Amino acid sequence: MKYLKNRFPIGSGRQGDLPVENDKKILILGFGKDGAATLRVLRRFFPKQTLWIADKKADLRVRDSHVRLILGENYLKNLDRFDVIIKSPGIPFLPEISRVAKRVTSSAQLFFDHLSPSNAVIGVTGSKGKSTVAALLHAVLKHAGLKTRLIGNIGKPALPFLNHKNTVFVYELSSYQLERLHARPHIAIFTQFFPEHLNYHGSLARYFSAKKNITKYQKKEDFFIFPHSVNILRRLPTKAQKIACGVRESFWHDEEYFYHVKKKLFPVSDVKLLGEHNLQNILLVLAAVDKLHIPLQKAAEVITSFSGLPHRLEYVGNFRGIDFYDDAISTTPESTLAALDIFKEKIGTIILGGEDRGYDFSELAEALCRYRIVNIVLFPDTGERIRVKIEKILVKNSFVPRFLETRSMKEAVRFAYQHTPKGMVCLLSTASPSYSLFKNCEEKGGLFWRYVQSGGKI
Repeated sequence: MKYLKNRFPIGSGRQGDLPVENDKKILILGFGKDGAATLRVLRRFFPKQTLWIADKKADLRVRDSHVRLILGENYLKNLDRFDVIIKSPGIPFLPEISRVAKRVTSSAQLFFDHLSPSNAVIGVTGSKGKSTVAALLHAVLKHAGLKTRLIGNIGKPALPFLNHKNTVFVYELSSYQLERLHARPHIAIFTQFFPEHLNYHGSLARYFSAKKNITKYQKKEDFFIFPHSVNILRRLPTKAQKIACGVRESFWHDEEYFYHVKKKLFPVSDVKLLGEHNLQNILLVLAAVDKLHIPLQKAAEVITSFSGLPHRLEYVGNFRGIDFYDDAISTTPESTLAALDIFKEKIGTIILGGEDRGYDFSELAEALCRYRIVNIVLFPDTGERIRVKIEKILVKNSFVPRFLETRSMKEAVRFAYQHTPKGMVCLLSTASPSYSLFKNCEEKGGLFWRYVQSGGKI
């Protein structure tokens, strides 16, 4: 590998600790994208062995004559019948699963435990920015001539790549995947931390406990990269070498340039990504690239041409004098606040609301009033809670916004066309997950594009 001086130490040091052997009774628990990939891999090793799948979906069908299904509301019964349970990340450690915890593993754990020593893993996590960092880092590695794969949340499931050699894996790891994971990425990147997925983890402490596993098992020859501004990450104990970005002893930027210590790298104005949070993401990428011995100027060629991910502050276009931006992937108040801080008073209409996960919208409501956003579209279920927060602030404020409460993206876009002043921005950034109305953020963003490009007339 062109820029790598040494073979990287990887894995958890627990290879073979939970072997998947052909005399074991194996259950795949949960059959989404991850479970389906796990079945394909197991079939490579055990072509005719009976494998079991348990899933809450009663109508699940699998085209495999050697698979037995346990479906419906009782899918977690009798887990003690199995020797190995490969749990999908979206299923919490419910009491039925915790009782057989010693038999439970995951596709992520199997990937780390059985990965070839010729490979390297860069693990990326965080409450915001992990997809951007992972995608940008992968693009830099590819441009530098390395054999690299983007896996995990943003890429493909990891397990099918176990037989790859001499590969640098950029692995986006969610809190679901990190929970109870014993793994040792050579480089661990933690982008940001704020409350998220509390309905899954039960508390902020348990959410952070899952997240911090990304560095828990690292050793002194590994690296832990994070923003200096996040206090909880500065205090996080780890044996890895800590690299705090955003300070002059490391990678940092001012209004004009990016720097490595005192060395000027490239102008901030050359970057296409919007927002201060993305400038911080770039610092994390630069720090990782530096530890891979890739010339920073080589990285700059990719960083300055990278325009971002679909549905993340993506410019739809100017229609009837209105600039439309799709930030459908922002599903927390904090990520929507980052978008507000970019456009500020230029926002004429914002589309908010979605599944209620108990988020606090106080700071978001204050920002909406501070920037005097006149037109506010609200989707259920959180739309009503957001409106209540705004109206409490408006008791002492002469500013009165125009609200639309709706379940229809078509109606939301039509409202934006009717009321957004020319020269202003219409922003889709819901500060809530999509699932109260849409299949996912891709469907939500896709509908936004469709109706915007049709002039709201479809």
